[in-house]
Amino acid sequence: MTELSPMHYAWIASMIAPPVILFCDYALLSGRLGLIRGGLLSIATIFAIVVSTAVLYDRLLEARLAAFDHDGDGVFAGSEVTPDQERALFLVTNDVSRTLAPITGGIFAVGYTALTFGVVAVARRVRQRPRSAA
Repeated sequence: MTELSPMHYAWIASMIAPPVILFCDYALLSGRLGLIRGGLLSIATIFAIVVSTAVLYDRLLEARLAAFDHDGDGVFAGSEVTPDQERALFLVTNDVSRTLAPITGGIFAVGYTALTFGVVAVARRVRQRPRSAA
C-alpha cells in the first residue's frame, strides 16, 4: 500500500472542516455562530490547513535534501551526489503545488465552503417551508 503524504492528510482535514464547524455550531453553540461567520471560519480554517501543510512539507523535503550535504556548505560535491540525493533534489525543485498553495488553497476554501454551507442553507429553507394542505 502506498504511504500517504502530508498533503493527503491536509486534503482529508480540509474536507472534514466545514461539516465539523457546522456540527459544533449547532450542537455546542445552538446556531449562534450563523452561516456567514461559520463560512468565514471554515474558509480561514481550510486556507490555514492547505498553506501550513505546504510550508511544513517543503521544510520536510528540504531537511531530507540537506541530509545529503555532508560537509554542510550548501553545495553538493561529486561524492555527495547519489541517486537518492538526486531524487530528493527532484522532489524539492519540481513541485509547483507548494508554490501555488496560497492561490489554490484560497480558491478551494471559498468554493468548497460555499458548496457545503449553501447545501445547508437550502436544506434549512426547505425544512422551514410550510407544507400546503393538498
